[in-house]
Amino acid sequence: MTLLTDERAGQLASIDDDIVVVDEPRLRPPHARLVVATVAAGFIVMYVVVALLRLRYPYELEWIEGGMVNHVAQLRGGHHLYGPPSLRFTPDIYTPLYFAVSALVSFVSGTGYFTLRLVSFLSSLALFAAIGCLVHRETGDRAVAVVAVGLFAACYRIGGAWLDLAREDTLCLALLFWGLVVARDARTVRRAIGAGILLSLAFLTKQVALVPAVGVGMYLLAVRRGRSTVAAYAAAVAVGIAGTSLVFDRLSDGWYGFYVWRLPSEHAVATGSYLGFFTHDLLLPLAVALGIAAAGLVALHRRDRSAFWFHVLVGGALAAASYSARLHTGGYDNVLLPAYGEVAVLFGIGVHRVVGVPGRAGVPRRRLLGVLAAIACLVQFGRLVYDPAAQVPSRFDAEIGAETIAAIRALPQPVYLPGHPWYLEQAGLPAGAQSAAIGDVLRAGGPEARAMAGTLWDLVAARHFASIVVESDVGYSYLPDNLCRYYEPARPLLASGEVSYPVTGTFTGPAEVWLPRAVPDDRDCWAIGNWTIGLEGGAR
Repeated sequence: MTLLTDERAGQLASIDDDIVVVDEPRLRPPHARLVVATVAAGFIVMYVVVALLRLRYPYELEWIEGGMVNHVAQLRGGHHLYGPPSLRFTPDIYTPLYFAVSALVSFVSGTGYFTLRLVSFLSSLALFAAIGCLVHRETGDRAVAVVAVGLFAACYRIGGAWLDLAREDTLCLALLFWGLVVARDARTVRRAIGAGILLSLAFLTKQVALVPAVGVGMYLLAVRRGRSTVAAYAAAVAVGIAGTSLVFDRLSDGWYGFYVWRLPSEHAVATGSYLGFFTHDLLLPLAVALGIAAAGLVALHRRDRSAFWFHVLVGGALAAASYSARLHTGGYDNVLLPAYGEVAVLFGIGVHRVVGVPGRAGVPRRRLLGVLAAIACLVQFGRLVYDPAAQVPSRFDAEIGAETIAAIRALPQPVYLPGHPWYLEQAGLPAGAQSAAIGDVLRAGGPEARAMAGTLWDLVAARHFASIVVESDVGYSYLPDNLCRYYEPARPLLASGEVSYPVTGTFTGPAEVWLPRAVPDDRDCWAIGNWTIGLEGGAR
């Protein structure tokens, strides 16, 4: 790698991306640049502290975490993930790698929230390193690499406070961005295969990696990396994504494809996100970063054709992946993380350009531009400031969580609590399917939805459950419409009326106990599409 620092380096236009060009500085003296990097590092440290404080919290930080732990328990019990939907276990609509990795780690750390969060936390550190490598690759500047990682860490709250949760997203992103690091300089068959394997592993963690994997292929074609390189990458991705899909589908009698491909395609469109993604999700929180990122993209266009096309095609694919996921109903802020990662990379490149690096003294006008750019960076970081204490459960939260487990343990059995199956396990009772997975099946319609809805109706009509715990946001229990005929609300789960809520994601918790009626009522709930389901499915 050759580092050009002479007077003409800022004007050099190169199509050979072995060359890292350091642009002419915009800021002298360099201490303002150091301030920006220090603030960025502060956000990284703040994230690490928050994640470590949350790591061993014994209850849900997000309402589907318990369902994720249940997947690991399913594998630890020697069972397949993908099979017919049932109230005992229904998998979520994700590929299996995160659960497999967490199951392996659980042999050392045990099955529970801690294990899955540990995998996610370590993955987040790997993701930070990959973002820094991508920026350093284009700039040769470690300080702006820290700035880029700091911006991504600052997006922690607007990205759902998600990076350290017992969810699959962070492992997917770590594999995805390291795949991009390898793909950026893929000129040999070996490197192309390496990129293809990493992108495939990212897909096997979560399907969001599919669009960026296509973007990498387009990049390799656009910059003419050679037929053998492109073919090797395409073959690796074809085997890793299409090949494994065919094999897993065959091994599961078609259920893998049902959950991984069909159910996500059946989600309704969140029409408010057509424009909201660009205005509310990107422009509102990241206006300054987007402006500086645009400057970084312009700088790449002037000096490095391959770098420019990499961030246009692959970065565009990352944004498209987030946009597509945001358009699905039920998509929370975590779906924005791929786009935020690319914005952070381009922001770092842009900071290198508009703020500059230590070098020869510039004219006063350029020094002023550099100072203004540094101030703009600080304004952007200020826009992303969040309260770290609000992301960490309090002692009161832990006390309510313990009371919730004790109250569930004391309920008449069998207990039906679809919103929080691992709470049942923690209470020493059999866990069941998580209601988000049940809801995905019901929303899709078809024979599988009718079968599951029918099972729920029959069990409720038979008053099979001695007690049913209903969510504070009752719709997330996905209960059948005949519930009101055969059960009645008896009391809050906790005598105080308090509810154990998560700190992020869907704000719902186990709230009310319903008990069987001695004599059936003459009415159903008749709330299909609101908070109960009909025999055809029809869940919201």
